[in-house]
Amino acid sequence: MFQLLRSTPKAEPVLRFACDPKDDDVIAPPVPAKTVLPDWFRKLPAVDPQHVSVSNNALTVKRCMPFLDAMMTGWILPLGATVRLEIKDEGRTVTAGWEFDKVMVSNHNPHQVTGNPFEPRPPCKFHNYWTVITPPGWSCLFVAPLNRPHPLFHCLAGVVD
Repeated sequence: MFQLLRSTPKAEPVLRFACDPKDDDVIAPPVPAKTVLPDWFRKLPAVDPQHVSVSNNALTVKRCMPFLDAMMTGWILPLGATVRLEIKDEGRTVTAGWEFDKVMVSNHNPHQVTGNPFEPRPPCKFHNYWTVITPPGWSCLFVAPLNRPHPLFHCLAGVVD
């Protein structure tokens, strides 16, 4: 015998974003990831007509819901300014510049991640001036935008309670 279980609707967790009041309307606000899909993805057809055959329906990742769900999940926290990176010595030296009165990028000491697979490249930190306010007991997972690899750097993840 089956029994229908009814659950009471739970309130959706609410995220709030806050910044220093003097930065409000100066730094770009967080935006849902689904609203800023990369150009390469927007231009990608759902079906690649050049590869259609009897044995290949030629679907692209645009028709792959797990890929799309990952790409559209979460929020994008834009940098407060355009950052210029100069990478020298096969990645050993990274210098950054920007036109803004706050630090946008800084380097960690390489000893903090000795033995990591990206050596000799130094670990860089992109500074975020938004505070994410979560309900009690919730944490935030900070990752690079999913399914949007960058050819020059790899962002490491972190969890903030």
